[in-house]
Amino acid sequence: MKRSMRVLPLLALLALAACDDPFGPGRTLRDYVALDTGVEHACAVTAEGEAFCWGAGERGQLGYGWPAEDRDMPTLVDTPELFEQITTGDGHTCALTPEGRAWCWGWNVYMQRGTDEAWDVNPTEVQTELHFTSIDAGW
Repeated sequence: MKRSMRVLPLLALLALAACDDPFGPGRTLRDYVALDTGVEHACAVTAEGEAFCWGAGERGQLGYGWPAEDRDMPTLVDTPELFEQITTGDGHTCALTPEGRAWCWGWNVYMQRGTDEAWDVNPTEVQTELHFTSIDAGW
């Protein structure tokens, strides 16, 4: 009995790997190189530099406008930028480009996104002459 319980998960993984589209239409397995989880959402960066977010979206923290529906699968952030780091906070998200430029989206009531536009939740570059080496959204 114990042996069959160990074999079943392995068989399930092998069956999943054999499928052409294991996650359904349009859903594919990606290589993520960075991942962070916030209060109600998570975001990741792929090896190609694309940012994806999922979870609660009511504050624009998923990167595709406001008000936004919650997403149960990773959804591409609506920006042409490529990123190498990503960080999530309480209703906001920030990401860092390979050139050291910071981009943020989501809730901005406390101006935590580096702009005075409190209700513009769209991905926006932080306007500064500084180049960042790391980024952390905090709470």
